[in-house]
Amino acid sequence: MAGKKLPKDVDLASNVDVAARFFSDTKPAETEPDKKEIPATPKQAKEKSTTNKSTNKEKKNLGGRPKKEGLKNEQFTLTMNPEMYEKLRIIAESHTRGNFSGLIDEAIKSYCREHSIDLSSIQVPPDILDMYKQKQEKKTKKK
Repeated sequence: MAGKKLPKDVDLASNVDVAARFFSDTKPAETEPDKKEIPATPKQAKEKSTTNKSTNKEKKNLGGRPKKEGLKNEQFTLTMNPEMYEKLRIIAESHTRGNFSGLIDEAIKSYCREHSIDLSSIQVPPDILDMYKQKQEKKTKKK
């Protein structure tokens, strides 16, 4: 049985005799020499796949969330008292559907409004923003 191997280019669906001989106990010398194996014709499939590849690249993100323009959100570490964290987490559950980061954003914006701080007037140096862009581009290239 170890001597029997099927060629890779054999289409078993259209050539049933090859499959029948593979599972029988006949020796390879006893097989009928006049029947030729019909190789699969992947030429049409190759032509179709090359045209599909170019359209797939354009239509890659059809289903899911659209790509975000600009900088994506980053994760940062927040150090605080565990009891305070749990209280804020409970508040986040009721006010921002459990989004702790959203609660922090709203709290900071509210604080700035109360103290007349205009966040839009504060400019972050462009080299710092470029650092984040490069970091995010490097992550997307790895995927």
